[in-house]
Amino acid sequence: DVHLDPTTGQLTSTFKNTPPEPFSKLKLNFFGGPTASQSTPAQCGSYATQASFVPWSGTSAASASSSFEITSGPKGAACANPQPFAPSFQAGSVDNQAGAFTNFSLTIGHSDSDQWLQALTVHLPPGVAALLSTVTPCPEPVAGQEWACGPESLIGHSTASSGLGEDPFTLAGQVYLTVGYDKAPFGLLVVTPADAGPFHLGNVDVRSRIEVDPTTAAVTIVSDPFPTFVKGVPVQLKQINVAVDRPGFEFNPTNCNQMAITGSLSSVGKASESVSSPFQVANCAKLPFSPKLTAGTGAQASKANGAALNVKVESAGLGQANIAKVDLQLPIAMPSRLSTIQKACVEAVFNANPAACDEGSNIGYATIHTPVLKNPLTGPAYLVSHGGAAFPDVEFVLQGEGILLILAGKTDIKKGI
Repeated sequence: DVHLDPTTGQLTSTFKNTPPEPFSKLKLNFFGGPTASQSTPAQCGSYATQASFVPWSGTSAASASSSFEITSGPKGAACANPQPFAPSFQAGSVDNQAGAFTNFSLTIGHSDSDQWLQALTVHLPPGVAALLSTVTPCPEPVAGQEWACGPESLIGHSTASSGLGEDPFTLAGQVYLTVGYDKAPFGLLVVTPADAGPFHLGNVDVRSRIEVDPTTAAVTIVSDPFPTFVKGVPVQLKQINVAVDRPGFEFNPTNCNQMAITGSLSSVGKASESVSSPFQVANCAKLPFSPKLTAGTGAQASKANGAALNVKVESAGLGQANIAKVDLQLPIAMPSRLSTIQKACVEAVFNANPAACDEGSNIGYATIHTPVLKNPLTGPAYLVSHGGAAFPDVEFVLQGEGILLILAGKTDIKKGI
């Protein structure tokens, strides 16, 4: 009977009720090579095997031990302490057309001599986004129950190759969008059924949180720790590929500058490796660009009661070049009001909590409709004083579906305008 420790993977074999006959030697040989049933330790050094023997006579058990040395790394490489950690990383859009819908692929490679992979953080370039509005996030299961995500939450597929040597075992998985996770507005779930031949070890679930930068709207994906053992079987990841391939879901930015997909990989030995993969889309100049601006004010205004201002910017959205900058020049007939400017919120207060700003610094609100989300982003506009800046800025605090975005408007006043 062979028992695997579910945490360490240590093997303990027990031979029960052996024939009560005398013998002088029993030798067991287990095959090596790519199909070996066991693997050697990851680090060089001396290792001991312990045994105990129970006699039929009923007297006390006897114990014995034996040791062996690991003197080289994989393929005869020299021993290294600590182990190296140099994983490979490649990521990017399958189609590099600016503004186009595209599949996205991420691949991590790992050698036998490296420390085991533990976690992943990936920073996507600004403008890489997806139509979350077309997907129903998978809800959190009841405690103790397994995830039950359907096709309405499916956004991609994955493969994970595990095992040492030249012939690892590859398992297929599915990638789902989930509800908010660990204070992030959305999450990812990769579900991999761990089925190998006659062995069915259940589903291996790896979760990640999707974070949105409040100033650039760029997405960062932070994974939970990868499993190192599944019911006592070492995972020994060799390669991971995640493909976001839901049709009409992810799309490219409309900025053709050279950018990069960056991130970091960590190991169970606390090592960390910064990674980067170049990213650039093409044909930005061929995209249409026809935004519209309309503005209006209230019927009456006075020095005591200033004028209202309503501004609307419209774009065709998908398929158009995204707006990088809006330079809004107000008419001479609408000068700034010093009494309001003096009530600007202090930068430190705004950064800590915009809601703590004085009511007088709240000068309006904004609403943004985007095809990315099912619901609009909306929130107040504050005048914020940034230290040595000559004039306070207009900061729009936009929220919706768990996302927070700060739209910053730099203000310049000349002759009161």
